[in-house]
Amino acid sequence: MPTYKVIYKEFHQLTISNIQSFDTDDQDAWENFRDDAINNYGVDPSDYPEEAPSDPQVWFDLIAQLSTDDYEDREEDCWTMNKGGFDTIYELEDEDGNTIDSRV
Repeated sequence: MPTYKVIYKEFHQLTISNIQSFDTDDQDAWENFRDDAINNYGVDPSDYPEEAPSDPQVWFDLIAQLSTDDYEDREEDCWTMNKGGFDTIYELEDEDGNTIDSRV
């Protein structure tokens, strides 16, 4: 005897924010970011000074070239819940996973 499934789906939008803070006076942090960029991401060493720059735009340019997986913090915001709702659908599937019917 065939089996069927009724599936209720919710569609949410998720905003993921990877965050890396920095202090333009932190020479050690600058060296770590710069070394990582040079050694792992092919950044030309002559593009960035050895001394930590006071211009946050230079830091921004360098850090933006690094993997966001290595950033120090991560926040996830399922903002559709914050806006008061999300799209839903009911689906009827057969035993092979084929959708037979759907209703919003």
